[in-house]
Amino acid sequence: MLKRRSVWFLLFGVPSILATMVMITPHLVARAQDQASWTIMFYSTADTSDIEEPMILDINEIEWVGSTSEVNFVAQVDRTDADPSWTDARRFLLEQDDDASFVTSPVLESLGEVNMGDPNTLVDFALWAAVNFPAERYAIVFSDHGGGWTGLGWDLTDGSDQLTMPELDEAFAQITGALGQRFDLIGFDACLMAQLDVIQMLAPYADYAVLAEETEPGYGWAYDLSLPGLTQDPSIGPDDLGRLLVDGYYYSYHDGAFAGSEDRYDLNLFDLSLVPEVEAAMDSFIQVAAANSGDVLGAVGNARNNTTFFGGRTPDEADAFSSIDLIHFLTLLADISDNSEIDQAAQELIDATSGLIVYHQASDSMSNAYGLSVYFPSNESVYADYGYNYPVEVSYMEGWQSFLGTFYGEAAAAVPPGSLSDEQVISIEGVYPGDVVSIHQPPVVLFDTNGLNILEVSFSATLQLDDGTLITLDQSALESAEVTESGESIVSFPDGFQQHQFVWGAEMPLVTDGIASIPTLLLSDRNDPDSQIVSGYYITQDGETVTAYLIFDVETQAMVGVWGVSEDGGAPFNLKPQPGDQFLPTWRFFDAEGNLVLEPASYAPLTFGSELFAYHFEPAISGTYLFDIRVEDIAGNVYLDSTTITVDNEALDFNYRGYTDIDLGLNFLYPWNWPAPVYLLNDDGSSQTIISDAEENINIYVTAYDSASNDDILNAAYGYLDFIEDVAYDVADEEVVTIWGYDGTIIPYTFTVDGDPHLGLVLAIYVPDLETGFLVDLDTIESMADEGEVAFNTMIGSLNFFMPPEVSAE
Repeated sequence: MLKRRSVWFLLFGVPSILATMVMITPHLVARAQDQASWTIMFYSTADTSDIEEPMILDINEIEWVGSTSEVNFVAQVDRTDADPSWTDARRFLLEQDDDASFVTSPVLESLGEVNMGDPNTLVDFALWAAVNFPAERYAIVFSDHGGGWTGLGWDLTDGSDQLTMPELDEAFAQITGALGQRFDLIGFDACLMAQLDVIQMLAPYADYAVLAEETEPGYGWAYDLSLPGLTQDPSIGPDDLGRLLVDGYYYSYHDGAFAGSEDRYDLNLFDLSLVPEVEAAMDSFIQVAAANSGDVLGAVGNARNNTTFFGGRTPDEADAFSSIDLIHFLTLLADISDNSEIDQAAQELIDATSGLIVYHQASDSMSNAYGLSVYFPSNESVYADYGYNYPVEVSYMEGWQSFLGTFYGEAAAAVPPGSLSDEQVISIEGVYPGDVVSIHQPPVVLFDTNGLNILEVSFSATLQLDDGTLITLDQSALESAEVTESGESIVSFPDGFQQHQFVWGAEMPLVTDGIASIPTLLLSDRNDPDSQIVSGYYITQDGETVTAYLIFDVETQAMVGVWGVSEDGGAPFNLKPQPGDQFLPTWRFFDAEGNLVLEPASYAPLTFGSELFAYHFEPAISGTYLFDIRVEDIAGNVYLDSTTITVDNEALDFNYRGYTDIDLGLNFLYPWNWPAPVYLLNDDGSSQTIISDAEENINIYVTAYDSASNDDILNAAYGYLDFIEDVAYDVADEEVVTIWGYDGTIIPYTFTVDGDPHLGLVLAIYVPDLETGFLVDLDTIESMADEGEVAFNTMIGSLNFFMPPEVSAE
């Protein structure tokens, strides 16, 4: 489940005016006369069914530490009716106990049902806590769902009302005004809150803040690990307390009780006194960008498109958050741009932002997340759909809003909607080998693009059933790689005419619960290439349905997590499957206008049990398929071209699949359970394809050479063998074979690697129609010689050659 918000207010003493504003609980009068070192307030909106359980666990974690004479842990907790014994809002001084199941601290006040999304409720609690538990320093932690600038703390019982940025601004102003001082620390134990749009609102009211860029794992902050450091040394300042909170959180998911349960997590400590420096650097950057908007348009678009973004565990909702890492964006922009002014302005903003981030801890998978994000929708349409209230909610971000307006305006001017037709931008030239394809003869789609400021090109293969049902079984982004000055590989498409090709394996993924399987679509996680995502609906045993996404590890193909989507618009949250809960994938396709359509799969749902869900691939269902090539440009314009082909996978040997090289005119079979072949272009101009089993104990190398005769390629084979250390072969053992009508020679040989014996076979064959010679070389460890020879013989027995299709010219 996702995380809740937690805000820490650090107050430095309670002026006597508060005594006239807040009624002091009678039995706490004696305690109110004693001033502690710290009072930490926990504002816990557990009136949220999907994360109520871990939020109550948080309260138990705090009780495990317990208040002391120098540290007060004060909480206001509002609950749903899931636990009939406690459904109202209550206030506690959390005292030490070892019971992890029940909150045993005395209830100081029962408030009945309150709206935790009302800023007046927050003000009342903070001032009550400050009067009844005075201290030299104060902190407040907000705990619930978070959504960046859209707010946090959705109260389910009160119409999912939440605390917005203007409401938090109002509440903080009232509290600090009454106290006559800033807070020491504000913390949000919630998702997606480490956003410049949030930081700028917090800056006038606190010295430090603790916030996460990414969605938080379900159990959020580790209070039992971080708070003992405070009770053991109450003299520490807010910066040290912030480090304790960050370290406890990081340790819990990296080394502690939840190690391995999540692969994306971060937490960051900010020195809010440095926000003015960031604001000044941001203003300068915006001015430079506006003055050079036409020159840097493409660089801004490419940088934004390749920047690490957050909330992407639910890819269909990623646009709703549009939260990207600020430093990563600026770094890419400086790398891509040729404008020295924008480069300098970007670097100055990077330097200011880096100073603001005092302490940062993140999982290894978040190497390009530096601690602070910013709201940046990909195009004007996304901004209009999800950010229409942005200017009102964060009016203090007027400069950044101006930057977004300039970017969208320049993008629309560069490629106005309707200025280019689909035919002008994208054109499918053909599909090899023709109208009928299979897993043995996988289709190669040849197409051209001729656009400006293209950000994304993607391919999809959609099965068309007789009843009209459409099922997309492959949807892949085509990569056009560019390496930046700093060495990062990004997706970037040149302007103008470009030729492309895409190979589809004529296969389909299926998700299984160990008993039943459902064909579905695997979605790529752009932030994490080691993950695949399946969209669908999570169904609890009591019939509640939640839009959800299964996360799978690419290497093991096993499920590693489930993320749900809040109906109230909050960030995604962890779901913890219980035996008997179910999941139904969605079938997806693009309509004629390029809009995404999702429908429930027409299968019985899969059921969670003792066995983890997994996915695997099978030959695609035979039938008619629609191939779509989809292009999206910097302005959000979408261009489509489509063609229809037939897949016939009937009566084929499913132990093998085909590999086709459209440029060389070569097709062959290799074992189904082997990884996909790897293509290399060698320094000498030759090309090489490597096919290996999963352990790389059996390797087959296919190398192409410009040759003029059989003797040429045979001599190349001898030179190739002589280059191998400890090689032994005898020309008397050579075998002449005929493949696809061409004569070739197979040479057996042996060699050793680190003392281990290896066996090899190399086929040398010249194809005069292609004016190309090929070496097909088997290298296998001796113990797997039989299996290697079967794969080799099947491969060369299936070899077929063809004239590469002619490609179009501009």
